[in-house]
Amino acid sequence: MKKSASKLLSSLSLAPAGLASALVIILLGATAPRLTAQSSDFNAGNDSGWTHYSLPSVWAGVYSFPADDSGGKAYRIYAPPINPDPGVTGNARAGSFRADVPYSRRFSVGADLLAWNATWRQEAGLFFYLQDVGPGTSDGYVATYSSAYQQLYISSILNEVPTTVAELGTGAIVLDPTHRYRLVASTHDGSTFLFQLFDKSQPNSPWASAIGLDSTYNAGVCGLFVFEQDYPSATEGADATFDNYVAAAPAAGALPLTVTDLSP
Repeated sequence: MKKSASKLLSSLSLAPAGLASALVIILLGATAPRLTAQSSDFNAGNDSGWTHYSLPSVWAGVYSFPADDSGGKAYRIYAPPINPDPGVTGNARAGSFRADVPYSRRFSVGADLLAWNATWRQEAGLFFYLQDVGPGTSDGYVATYSSAYQQLYISSILNEVPTTVAELGTGAIVLDPTHRYRLVASTHDGSTFLFQLFDKSQPNSPWASAIGLDSTYNAGVCGLFVFEQDYPSATEGADATFDNYVAAAPAAGALPLTVTDLSP
């Protein structure tokens, strides 16, 4: 449900590839068990259980299942460019979400980012607390990587209009297309959000982390999202391939995660 907005941009940090993250987070309850609510490896070559987030007609998202690195399947989401009616339809965008389990307050959602178009002005990443779903009506949050500005965003969205909650690393987060990455968004209290980017070759050390504080929404569903930035100067659309989606909440009776220290 919606709550009155209380927005504050908080600490941000960036670590170069191959080094331990400069962001040190001490968590209380970090070893508490977690109950996995949803997961998808897409190896069946379909998205059964998912609901498409898509514009209608010729602007509809295209969903496919290319091979991944392990001989299975991945999940590609493509949003075609908007033409000829950007004034009504807005930027190209598409996504997919799991409507069967909504989350409130504590949760974690993550997915591998296997491929993206680094030359397009686009974002790719995760939905969370998504509600009132539909073109022109969706509310909630997105945590995305921007290949246009080479940075991380946490954004609040109201009727699909984004407002930045946190951003990190303009021009500094340059992903290597030969590497595989993982995006993870989480909260311990429903309003303090942590968005982490991992190089999968170093799964225990985030390469970059953004932290934001916002209490506009505290419940909704999670999923995957691509979005074209800077329309009408950019007219390519948006395109990314994901894999190994997991959304989870603390097991019943588990202590919540609590951020106690940030360094620097």
